[in-house]
This record gives sequence, C-alpha cells and structure tokens, in this order.
Amino acid sequence: LCRHRGGGGAASAEGEELLDESGCLLVPEDRKVGLLSFSTYRLYFGRGACGCGSAFFFFVLCLIFTAEGMRIVCDLWIADWAQAPVDANGEAEGGTSFWLSRYALLTASTFVVCLIRSVVFMAFARRTSQNMHERMLARALRAPVNIYFDTVPTSQILNRLSKDLDVVDTMLPHYLLEFFQDWGFLFGTFVVVAWKAPPVLAVLPFCALAFAKVRACYMATSRELKRLEATTRSPLLATLSEALEGLTSIRAL
Repeated sequence: LCRHRGGGGAASAEGEELLDESGCLLVPEDRKVGLLSFSTYRLYFGRGACGCGSAFFFFVLCLIFTAEGMRIVCDLWIADWAQAPVDANGEAEGGTSFWLSRYALLTASTFVVCLIRSVVFMAFARRTSQNMHERMLARALRAPVNIYFDTVPTSQILNRLSKDLDVVDTMLPHYLLEFFQDWGFLFGTFVVVAWKAPPVLAVLPFCALAFAKVRACYMATSRELKRLEATTRSPLLATLSEALEGLTSIRAL
C-alpha cells in the first residue's frame, strides 16, 4: 500500500508521518544478518527460568556433563572388567556378581541423571514457549492501530504467530538438547582419548581446525537460508489472506 506525498488536509499530514522515504506506508520485512548475539540466547533461557537465564544455562550444562561423565565411567568399568585377572574358575577377580552389581548401579544412576536432564530441559522449554506466546499475543492485542496494524502487513503477523512460534515450540528445544548432548559426548570422548592414547593429541588440532572451517562454511549458508525461507513465507500468507478476503468475488467470476 503506497500513498502519494501530495495532497493537503490534516488527514494527509498525519498519513505522511507514517510514510517512509519511498512513499510506502507498509514496512518491509527485514531479517538479521550474521551470528546471533549471546544476549539472544540469554533472553530465551530467561523466559523459561524466571529471569535467571545464565544460571539455568549453567545448571543444564552441569546436568549434561554429569550424565556424560557417568556414561564414561560405565564404559571404563566394562574395560576394567575385561582386563581384570581371572581366577581358577575362569571368573574375573572379585566375582561376576561384584562387577555386574556395580555396573548395574552405574547404569541405573546414569539413566536417572539422563531422565532428570530431559525432564528439566523439556519443562523449561514448555515454560519458555508459554511465556513467549503470552507476551507476543499481549503485545499484538495492545499494539496501536495507526503505527502497527496500518504499517505491518497481516501476513507478517501471521508468520510470526504461526510458523516462527511453532519452530520455537517444537524444533528449537530438541535441537538445543541434541546440541548440548553432542558437545558433551564430544568432550567426553576427547577426555577419554587423551587419557588412554595421548599420542592422538598430536593429530587432534589439525582435525579440529578442518572441522571448524567446514562448520563455519556450512553454518553461514544454512543460517542465511533459514532466515531467507522465514521472510519469503510472508508473501505466500499475504496472497492466501487476500484470496480468502476476495473469495466472494472469485466465486462470482
């Protein structure tokens, strides 16, 4: 929707205050370029942790690394069991019940820690989604008509309250949890390899450098494609909205 700058009257003067340099009333949809700032992640964690985003973030990291540490202990226990001396009966020193009972205890403890980690993180994600939805809906309902609904297309509002919010509700929690788990697994594997096979440390810096370069190239492309896909969804919603509004005329034709 565009208006000419010409014309007089109070209504024209009020309308020109909302016009941009090109004379358009509607504000085009923009998108962020580059990496997300740490404040964005802190804001996300703060929505579900009653404002204590940084504290909850480190608490989740502690749970993840605790679970990973217990998993490593289970693997090391199996390795020690396999290398234990064998007595005359062909059993490991200390008896099978000793090794098996300790391994069962370690496995059960690891399961409990992983369960607590998943429950806490998903409860946090549900609370975050609920708070973000309530705040978005409240601000949309209280937004002024002349400087918001007259300048922001309806398709952008639908895009934010539908697909973008669905990503925050369903996809983002799973991706975040998998991200933390993968990095915890990688860190634990690095510690075990450095402990059991120190010569491998001479090759790891080169592998890490190659991985960092490949990841930087992939993430830059994937991030911008995701943002581009999110912004190009609004014109489709606008077309659908206009078609539904003019459905009577379309049926008449």
